[in-house]
Amino acid sequence: MYRAGLAVPNRTVCISMRATKNDGRLTDDDKGDEKGVRCLKSVNIKKISQLAGVSPTAVSFVLNNREGVSEETRRKVQEIIKQEGYIPNINSRRLSMKRSFNIAFINSETYAMFTDAFANGTVKAAVCKANSMGYNIMLLPEMNLKNRDYLTTVIGQGDIDGALVMHDIDPVIYATLKENKIPMVAIDSHMQNPPYPCIMMRYEELAYQVCMYLIGQGHRDIAFLGIESLPEFYLRCLKGYQRALSEKNLPIRAEWILSAADDGINVPEAVQNTLKEKLSREHLPTAIFCVNDLTAIGAISGLVQMGASVPEDVSIISIDDISVAKYYIPPLTTLRVDTAYMGEKAVEILHNIIEGKSEGEVFCMDAGELIVRKSVHSLNP
Repeated sequence: MYRAGLAVPNRTVCISMRATKNDGRLTDDDKGDEKGVRCLKSVNIKKISQLAGVSPTAVSFVLNNREGVSEETRRKVQEIIKQEGYIPNINSRRLSMKRSFNIAFINSETYAMFTDAFANGTVKAAVCKANSMGYNIMLLPEMNLKNRDYLTTVIGQGDIDGALVMHDIDPVIYATLKENKIPMVAIDSHMQNPPYPCIMMRYEELAYQVCMYLIGQGHRDIAFLGIESLPEFYLRCLKGYQRALSEKNLPIRAEWILSAADDGINVPEAVQNTLKEKLSREHLPTAIFCVNDLTAIGAISGLVQMGASVPEDVSIISIDDISVAKYYIPPLTTLRVDTAYMGEKAVEILHNIIEGKSEGEVFCMDAGELIVRKSVHSLNP
């Protein structure tokens, strides 16, 4: 007997088709069933609770990823839900809990969130985490949200329970979200004292660490290379660079504090142009600290175009360890940032705010390990 199953909200339709003899006649077992056997099995929360031997409330807790049930019960209920092909009615869920189960991901007009290598891993992890907790992700362009009427309409329709944003949010948008009691979490905030819950990296400390590594490799003429599209990030990294060089009584030369006038999207190209304008082949530093891997990639390309070799003439070090860092030529020495954990943690914080379990927090992440590859040349004897 062959069986096909069709899952629809709150029920599973099973269609059974019995095999016939080669001559097309039905067997004795098939008599009275010329049109096949159709069974309609109703599956709802009550049925799931009976099969699992728990209360309907416990099943509801599992479906809504809420605390209050043991891990053993949670696994048992999830297994039965899978076996029975139960699909919760999202509209009923929204009505009963007075929530949309949508999270807005606000996409900055000056940041390529879905093409930037750093953000890509963060966003992917955040989306997967949100989906696993029962949320859908809505992409809302920042330029649309600056229109208060548009944003107020989205909020008024009850379309979002909370919001995520890469880096930091436009003050007008934040004010509107706050007025309407829509919680938000910024991922990789660069502000000194952010007024909202966020995930932060201690970039001053990270910059200090990588510069101290360069100094430990015998470098004394070290340049700094930042990007203008992220000014707060630029300043925090610059402080770490200055602190490291000052502690070792090394010169901080104004002409070697470089800033690429990027638009937040074409970073490598902007960096190449900056190096060609600000540096000469005859007077190069022995090393350049780049604030992130994309800046480092642009720096390597720019130096090669100037006729310099990396790392023989100029060493390059950066922060992030994006996916292409190990494949670039030369492979980048960089301080790893756990972007996946950053995205997952942001969703957890936002979920707890939505559930009323927390008012949010400023969560500071520790840096990962320094990934030593081939872009730094030691000058030590």
